[in-house]
Amino acid sequence: MDDWGLAFRAQKEINASVYDLWFNESWELDNTVTSTFPKACLDFVNYESCDRHFRSWILSKWENIKEVRLSLFKSNSEVVYVVFNGTGSTKLSWFTPARIIASPWSPKILDETLTVPSVKGSCDVTVCRRFLLYGPFKKCSVEWFYMFTLDNSYETCMVKGFWPIVGNVVKSYPMFFYSKTSGRASLASNKVYPYAESADVLAVWVKFA
Repeated sequence: MDDWGLAFRAQKEINASVYDLWFNESWELDNTVTSTFPKACLDFVNYESCDRHFRSWILSKWENIKEVRLSLFKSNSEVVYVVFNGTGSTKLSWFTPARIIASPWSPKILDETLTVPSVKGSCDVTVCRRFLLYGPFKKCSVEWFYMFTLDNSYETCMVKGFWPIVGNVVKSYPMFFYSKTSGRASLASNKVYPYAESADVLAVWVKFA
């Protein structure tokens, strides 16, 4: 990853919102990193002790971005990544299927098949899903996605018992879910799509023009 600069790193299940920090321009940790900042929260191996997210100044000064790479890590290894065209983008607009340059999923992901594909995603009293590449919000038992981040302590599909592989209570958040196959995945036991996996770390990298 020598050509990439780390813009953001989020740790699973620390009960701190990913989206809130993404927008918190007063929190640029690479300008204030000291010896007390946990090394595990900057690493992608041996990160189990990490207790916070990392936000770079890059998010506040989003300029001259050529490409953006979103990576998910599990058990000290990168398990999925998506590369986006960052030219002319903002810290929100880069995350759209139309900008995808490379991903493990095929065929091409289309906007019209998804629900609000975006960093912001969908967040209300019933669900809070960010970094959203997710199909129609129709019925929990048949919903599918490529990836999303569960970003608060309530998720209606879990509470109602439709996602048995992750339980029916959000014990801690965020949670990062992704398809480990070349297509769609689900958390429901509907046998239509393979089960999704959960990751430990979400990272956003940029390559400058």
